[in-house]
Amino acid sequence: MQRAAFIIFSRPSNISLLTTTFIFCKRTMASSSSSSSSSSSSTHAHTNHLVHEKSPYLLQHAHNPVEWYPWGDEALKKAKEIDKPIFLSVGYSTCHWCHVMEKESFENEEIASIMNREFVNIKVDREERPDIDRVYMSYVQATSGGGGWPMSVWLTPSLYPILGATYFPPKSQYGRPGFPDICQQIGKVWREKRSEINDDAQENFSMLSQMQLGDDTKEIRLGDLDYKVFDTCLKQLTKGFDPAEGGFSRAPKFPQPVYFNFLFRMLHRHGRESDVGRKILDMTLFTLHKMGRGGMYDQIGGGFHRYSVTKDWHIPHFEKMLYDEGQLAYAYLDAYQITQDPFFLEIARGTLDYVLGPLLAPEGGIYCAEDADSPIEHGGHERAEGAFYAWTKSEVDRILGQDTLKANIFNTFYGVLPGGNVSPAGDPHGELTGKNVFIQRYTMDELRSKFPDVDDVRAVVEDAKKALFVEREKRPRPHLDDKVIVAWNGLMIAAFARAWQILQDERYLSAAVNAANFIYNNLYNKEQCTLLRSFREGPSKIDGFCDDYAYLIQGLLELYSGTLERRWLEWATSLQDTQDRLFRDEKTGGYFATSGTDATSLMRMKEEHDGSEPSYQSVTATNLIRLAWLRGEEWHNNDAANNNNNNNNDNNNNATTTTDDNKQKYFSRAAGLLRSAGSSLLQAPVIMTHMVCALDMFLQTKPRQIIIAGRPDDDRTKALLKEVHRVHSPNSIILGIGEGVKDGDIEVGCRDVDFIEGLGMMRGLPTAYVCENNSCKYPGGWQSPHHPETFDEIHITATHFDVSVLYPFAYAQYDAVWGMHTMHLLQ
Repeated sequence: MQRAAFIIFSRPSNISLLTTTFIFCKRTMASSSSSSSSSSSSTHAHTNHLVHEKSPYLLQHAHNPVEWYPWGDEALKKAKEIDKPIFLSVGYSTCHWCHVMEKESFENEEIASIMNREFVNIKVDREERPDIDRVYMSYVQATSGGGGWPMSVWLTPSLYPILGATYFPPKSQYGRPGFPDICQQIGKVWREKRSEINDDAQENFSMLSQMQLGDDTKEIRLGDLDYKVFDTCLKQLTKGFDPAEGGFSRAPKFPQPVYFNFLFRMLHRHGRESDVGRKILDMTLFTLHKMGRGGMYDQIGGGFHRYSVTKDWHIPHFEKMLYDEGQLAYAYLDAYQITQDPFFLEIARGTLDYVLGPLLAPEGGIYCAEDADSPIEHGGHERAEGAFYAWTKSEVDRILGQDTLKANIFNTFYGVLPGGNVSPAGDPHGELTGKNVFIQRYTMDELRSKFPDVDDVRAVVEDAKKALFVEREKRPRPHLDDKVIVAWNGLMIAAFARAWQILQDERYLSAAVNAANFIYNNLYNKEQCTLLRSFREGPSKIDGFCDDYAYLIQGLLELYSGTLERRWLEWATSLQDTQDRLFRDEKTGGYFATSGTDATSLMRMKEEHDGSEPSYQSVTATNLIRLAWLRGEEWHNNDAANNNNNNNNDNNNNATTTTDDNKQKYFSRAAGLLRSAGSSLLQAPVIMTHMVCALDMFLQTKPRQIIIAGRPDDDRTKALLKEVHRVHSPNSIILGIGEGVKDGDIEVGCRDVDFIEGLGMMRGLPTAYVCENNSCKYPGGWQSPHHPETFDEIHITATHFDVSVLYPFAYAQYDAVWGMHTMHLLQ
């Protein structure tokens, strides 16, 4: 149920014919044509230049009558040679409204002839080329106040935008111009006022570029970024909270997992027993419960749909995206770790297991999405959004047995009604009339009270779900976008690794390791330490973007934290150095989205704001701080000296520069990044909550470092690691000592970690040390870990091994005799 909007706007330019501004929003389940494969031109009336591409989205359009080109030298050169505008259409293969516009306009012979006559037509998959998408989406948003996909932008042959919007209908109606009318008007104006249009487009884009760059001379001191930022962000976020249905906005409601990361971090800062902590916990858990019980979560097959059209999380837009699955699984795992509530574990496992199903490639990579639309019946051409997921009551009764106890319990629990349970507000065009989208109307305890004579209502519900799942698998599945995107795989690797840390389920560790290995073997240049963007039927030719590096590094750091295998940390460190080299702005400290090597991209952009994915700059900041902690770096703030030197020099940028010596390399770069985001952090931190999380990490004066000595493949080392991960401790970092380590020997995954010198296994057993601020102290007169007579002072069993409340200086040791962990607090 995707909302679409198309906005036609006019700039102060010579496009005088396009002066009408209008907005059109609707919800529909219109059928659309959507094939991810192409065949020879002999079986199609039309074949264009997209036929040799690998992107499923481009291949969906390979047999349109429109003479589509992919973005590249051939199309751009042709536009300049014949001096015609470019029509740029950007979308992705699982985009519902992209399918609608294809069906209505791009498959229409008459409209296609107008497009071919007036323009050079280019298709871009936004998932393959987020750089192109970002540049022109920024134009659409700046000039219209909105955006979305499909994105429709007309460009000069020099690639400057003339006009931009999103979806257009095929015909003019109700005073609104249709797509062919707009095409003809732009073609006419171009022929008549070409020079003026070129000048206006270039001037307008120049102004947009300046807006994107911002004020590089504005000084923000690190000292200005303090705990007040957390309070401001929390107040801004709380202001939008829906106390009735959960979430932090009105309908349509998006999951916004970056909010949960921030809220859980603030919970850790304030404590669960404080008034603020209780409020944070109530908001967060209430929202996660509502989302997990609603129709936005696939109650039968697991995994989350893109967002909810209705305020109660009931009717979703049915598309499933990998970046949502990874982030939301991580959030539900955090909720389970904090509360031990089995509901959150159920949703986390359901989401992870969904990804292990249709999204898992045989070679280990993870596909990026499933469509909202699917064929209504096998072999049919008619498609509808949600056709795979919605049910009539008669279908449910046929499978479970009409009037049986099983059907009665299931229908009660999930609100299944004879006439369907979808309100007209959630289905204004009536495509779901008579159908049910499952939503948990009761808690399990409430359901038990309604069926007191049933011994195990949960088992009945689960048995019914399995039966419906088997039946649903017989339906035509939604289209699968089988690209493997490095960035989104990075988010999913982090979730699988986190699941391994908390749940010790080998399936999840295998999935994380296999996805990482797939990228390493297929999309990583080992000589240059660089990434490619994606894989489908072979590696793409598109270089990785900043988000590919940031998200993958995050995933690798989670893998290292869960396994202590040195290779993940070494690869993450190499990738971070490459990311810094390719994307870091040495002047301001921020990071560009692109490397700047592609001459066809007019602008190197920086994105601070979180969206459906966290800002790559924010993720980079947290990665840098984690690497600094792992290296034992100590941060020395040079702001005060810089500020004194530059008080009277507005043009001096030294206050933005940080000392980047090897002893504080990553801290220095994190500091520069935070300072570059300082204005937004001070004014509107709610738009960049993940960067607020990075600030919280940065301000930790005494980060807790947990040092584990022991072979990573030793079950006793794994048992220690499991205990460390049992509690939610977001400001702790785990460092492993040694593969094949012996007492006192050191072989670490991160170089130059001076403070662990002398630490090792004790009594030949895996040992954990808890240190703070790069210091692991021992009791008076005890200078070495090789004095076993001091071991047996205080014993705490594994059930009390709570890292968040440990004394600063302690170590834990695996007791092989009793098969449990013994904590020794050194007093």
